[in-house]
Amino acid sequence: MSIRKLSLASALLSLSLGCSGGDAPSPQASTAAAPATAAAKSGAPTENPIAAAAYDFMDAVFANDIARATQRLTPEAIQNLQAQDKRFEWGAAAAKLEMGEVKQDGSGEAAVQCFVSQGATPGDGPSELLCVLRQVGGEWLVYGVAWQGGDTEEPQIVNFESPAAPAAPAAPKPPSGDRYVDTPAPQIPPAQESSSAAPRTANGQPGYLVQ
Repeated sequence: MSIRKLSLASALLSLSLGCSGGDAPSPQASTAAAPATAAAKSGAPTENPIAAAAYDFMDAVFANDIARATQRLTPEAIQNLQAQDKRFEWGAAAAKLEMGEVKQDGSGEAAVQCFVSQGATPGDGPSELLCVLRQVGGEWLVYGVAWQGGDTEEPQIVNFESPAAPAAPAAPKPPSGDRYVDTPAPQIPPAQESSSAAPRTANGQPGYLVQ
């Protein structure tokens, strides 16, 4: 899968706007990017603390190390996931995990490009993910991820701090003035007596007139 059309800045902005707190400032994308690449197959990058935090989280998730992955989440994300009784089920034993581009804004948030190679099919390129982090108490913690399944698919953005979307509301009732509500029922004309009906006598009783 590829997220080449999904910029780090747009994913960061989308996640920020969807935070449960709702008061996070809109991030402004930095014009300078700090690249960070994993030096070894199983070693986390050490030259960039943001990339190192993202690497540790992603590595823990793919290793199905729930405890270590949880330690890399923001307190709001942990609280929300616990409230929804959700957990990570990504365990895939990734063959290789490398960090790519890192972008940081001025509000204490950042996005890290992650490349995941599972080596399932020879010749397949690495999958790409975005790991989005926020600085909390001087530590970089994860609160969301983003990916794209294909060039024609919409990006998938998951904010761990946001509660699940509510169920679709019921269909609204017809508003006042609807033709099924206010239009009067059609008037049925009274039945007319048939000319073949039995004649009536002078006193109104059925009978035959005497000529």
